[in-house]
Amino acid sequence: MPRYQRGHVLASVPLGLALLTFACFGGTHADISEATDREVSQQIAVKPDLAFIQKAIEFKPFDLLTLHKVAGATPALIQAPAPVAPLVVVQDTPHTQRESSGIPGSHNLLRGNIRDLLVLSDAKFLQGVIGFIVVAVFTLCMNEVFGLYGGVKGHGLPMTKIQRRLLQCLALGTLVADVTETSFLSPLSYDMAWSIRGCGSKDGVATLSGFILGSPPAGMACGVCMAFCVSKLKDDKLSRRLMMISPVVSACLYIALAGILFFAESWQHFLEQLVLAIFFVRGCVGGFALLIYTLARNVTPSAEQGFLSIWEYMAQAAGLCVGALLSSMSGISVETPRCGQYHQAIRASSFVACLYAVLALGASLCVPASMQDFQELSEEDSEEDGDRKSDDKQKWMLCITLLAIFMGVFSCAAVESSSAFILELQYGWGPPRIGSAMAIVFATCVFVLALVLGLQMTLHIADGHLIGALSVAMMVGVGLIFDFGQSAAHQILIADSVLYPSLTALT
Repeated sequence: MPRYQRGHVLASVPLGLALLTFACFGGTHADISEATDREVSQQIAVKPDLAFIQKAIEFKPFDLLTLHKVAGATPALIQAPAPVAPLVVVQDTPHTQRESSGIPGSHNLLRGNIRDLLVLSDAKFLQGVIGFIVVAVFTLCMNEVFGLYGGVKGHGLPMTKIQRRLLQCLALGTLVADVTETSFLSPLSYDMAWSIRGCGSKDGVATLSGFILGSPPAGMACGVCMAFCVSKLKDDKLSRRLMMISPVVSACLYIALAGILFFAESWQHFLEQLVLAIFFVRGCVGGFALLIYTLARNVTPSAEQGFLSIWEYMAQAAGLCVGALLSSMSGISVETPRCGQYHQAIRASSFVACLYAVLALGASLCVPASMQDFQELSEEDSEEDGDRKSDDKQKWMLCITLLAIFMGVFSCAAVESSSAFILELQYGWGPPRIGSAMAIVFATCVFVLALVLGLQMTLHIADGHLIGALSVAMMVGVGLIFDFGQSAAHQILIADSVLYPSLTALT
């Protein structure tokens, strides 16, 4: 197995292990918070705050027409002497009925210029997304049938420098899409798990959210192995079809997830199993992205491999920043959650489905149907690699590098997941603050990676000196993680800003 493909296998395995480990043992902070929530709920049930209820009754933020629209109550009920009835109707109204009212800002959804789009009801939103994906798939099929850009009949676009750049851009776009998907959906996993388990109890919610996060990487390990078997066949047409089918299947899986969450009441008995199965299959399908990465590496000359690595680091960090910001803007605040609501999960799944539909079109236009024009370049690179691999030291360096990748990815996944949960459960942060904070951490990672690679390429600093400096930075970050009794949330963010980029750069 080539080194690049081994790296993908070992990068997916520790990520799944880290998240599954956190699922099994991540109840440390969650259990304390859940026990506290149950005690507060019992105290409120035994001794209600009559003064707060009276203020809520007397406070009238809406006029009669708006209140009638929200609650579905008649004007006679609103004008009744006892104003408690409309309040009860508002609380008991199902989330689908409230959202279909179309009141801007009623669920604190995406802010900014796209706010008008997301205040639509779930049904209309899903209809628009499904229509977009159908059009994208139809365009893809027409491109393949009529060979607008070569397709099956020809040999794709001319095998020039432009074609090589298109393949590299496709690989970078795939990396951005995959990382954006993970960082977008990860902060919503706890709220999704809480809604699936029900609002009566929070037992096992942290465990379920950990399994939701760990299922895609676990499935990706299987998908990468299957992609490696396909790459050994050296069938260009088969590889090209899998490159296009993989994002289409991913889009269909996320649309299916959104539909299942939309009709959650009908699937309530085995909703948990369906969600985990969809995420696992999505991980398997996502493993075929290895074909795109490998193709981009094969068509890149040896002199440009370093620059491609720089762009891959930038694409990964950019996807982390974009996904974290989107998740911080799309979810309902966890300070006032409503059990049984899947608005943010439906919209997040729909957005990711559209993203993969666009990626499928890009693969259809950029991936050639034949790689014959690149045979000479591949043969020259393989001869150079054969001369380098003859040295026994390269084998030991390869083993050490793979071990470092395994431990680094395991540690990065643990740091990222645990930090988000601690900020949410222990310090009471909501998704907007968590997403913005994690985006800052990932942006710091971009700066550190660019600095390390720039120093290595311009000043030719020895690897041993860089490894020593990064190791010292990691020790400082580990020391900041410990709570000595007066720690605050900003200390965790400082520790992540030091530890996460150092781990990534060292890996």
